[in-house]
Amino acid sequence: MSDKNKTENPESNTTTAKKKRKKGKSGKIIKWVIILLVIAAGIIFVWKNDAAYSFVQKHVSFLPERNTVTVQNSNYTVSPVQRRTISVTLTGTGTLQPIDSYTITSKVSGEILSADFEEMDIVEEDQVLYVIDSSDIQKNIRDYADSVEDAQEKLDDLMEDYDDLKLYSDYGGVFDAVYVEEGDNIQKGS
Repeated sequence: MSDKNKTENPESNTTTAKKKRKKGKSGKIIKWVIILLVIAAGIIFVWKNDAAYSFVQKHVSFLPERNTVTVQNSNYTVSPVQRRTISVTLTGTGTLQPIDSYTITSKVSGEILSADFEEMDIVEEDQVLYVIDSSDIQKNIRDYADSVEDAQEKLDDLMEDYDDLKLYSDYGGVFDAVYVEEGDNIQKGS
């Protein structure tokens, strides 16, 4: 039965074959258009991008050198955009002045045992600059400490004597005799 259908309807077979041929031709055309578009995009990319152009130029011998346009003027030079190192050098002469200046003076005299810094070193607040020999000061401190101890002993004795300026009776009773009067001087032990 299927052989019968093929022989009975010859028109449908020819239209199907024509459609297949049309599809095959249009598919090939679309493929070539896509290929040409990709190639054109690649060419435009290489032409616009200096790095890509330089890369392709190294591997393809027929590509011409890019023309670099340089315009000289007394103030500036114009060149195509490239990645470069820019260096700026400043020279001049003059006197440098610090923003703040401080003079540090010693409050004592003596021999310097250590000075742990040099000219142009950075100094922080509360940093030790000099260590001065302290043997003279330590001797003076010992002498004055001894003097203070002596003075304290004298002060203690005087305070005892001050307390003794008032004579108190050790016993209660009646006076038999009075041997001192107001205005008399008295000696210790009398």
